[in-house]
Amino acid sequence: MPDETIITKPTRPICLFLPSLAGGGAERVFVTIANEIASRNIPVDLIIANGKQLDYLSEVSDRVNTIILGVPRTLFALPKLATYLRQNKPLSIMTTMAQANFIGKAALLITKGSNTKHIIRQAIAPGIMPIKNALITAILKPLTLHMYRHAGCVVSVSNEMAELLQQQYGIDSNVKTIFNPIDTNNLQILAHDSPEKKTPWGDKYSSVIIGVGRLNKQKDFQTLIKAFSIVLQSEKAKLIILGEGPERATLQATINEYGLTDHVWMPGFIQNPFPYMQNANVFVLSSKYEGLPNALIQALLLDTRCVSTRCPTGPTEILENGRLGTLVNISEYESMAAAIINSLNKPNMNSTDRSTIQNRYSATKITDQYLDVLLPNEHHPQPERIASN
Repeated sequence: MPDETIITKPTRPICLFLPSLAGGGAERVFVTIANEIASRNIPVDLIIANGKQLDYLSEVSDRVNTIILGVPRTLFALPKLATYLRQNKPLSIMTTMAQANFIGKAALLITKGSNTKHIIRQAIAPGIMPIKNALITAILKPLTLHMYRHAGCVVSVSNEMAELLQQQYGIDSNVKTIFNPIDTNNLQILAHDSPEKKTPWGDKYSSVIIGVGRLNKQKDFQTLIKAFSIVLQSEKAKLIILGEGPERATLQATINEYGLTDHVWMPGFIQNPFPYMQNANVFVLSSKYEGLPNALIQALLLDTRCVSTRCPTGPTEILENGRLGTLVNISEYESMAAAIINSLNKPNMNSTDRSTIQNRYSATKITDQYLDVLLPNEHHPQPERIASN
């Protein structure tokens, strides 16, 4: 008789804590993980610090216990989070993004004895994101090292990031690489929805280039716009940039300067960007740094040709060192333009590669890996013991 798998269902919840549900990659990852955990009848609490940035709230399953603390800044969530930990004693708390990681650690220190394991999901490798204040950098590094060493596990979202963590902090024993989960079924459903907004130019063009992300310096859409101005010299094309952020005015000024107002569309944040991504000819990731960019993975799964900067960390791994898409150096808009033009004539990805990517980032598979670090050993799948005669 074959062994059967038994999982002892926990009665204490798993807690996922993050600053907001704004339209970003880390937020979508936590929603996907929470939904997957809840679908297995494991109690999960999704705790959100900010009560106003809730772009992805509608995507959270009814099975997930969503708790909105309603504070204006993540720092102010400390007393409420500590109260939650004291009252609910979750098996583990997973945090992501720097402020939430520190607040999660501080709340656990306040509530000693709760026996709650702290899992840190490192969204961007420390040292990559620029910090102008040298004093803050000097203070943060030893605090970060202490937090890492006392965490139940530090989840790195890419192998390259895991190497950087080892180089900068000398930690490896409690670091585990877990890629971001992509709900491929939901992705395909959303991609076939009608676009939320119509493009201003209708169908009078031959090629569409698209970039997706927050309008900030990290995403470096400035380079993409300059590259597109070169593409336009030889190709009949349009550029769509989906997202909102502090760099909008600067980007618009560049668009005006290059005479691109009739060729570039920036409609702001779009809840469902996938119909636009699927119908685009080339997806471009122009970032200066990343963790593991979801949009690049999603573009591949939607069979859109991809161009990306070779930024730390993630794109080189995702595109398999250039086999699945073209990699260019950061901020080199002339190289980016050439890569976009070349990509317009490339064949789409074959079915074998697409199947491999679907499996690599499968939400079910990735959630299994997360549960392996979030659940104590007694709740891991165990083979059933067969009684002897």
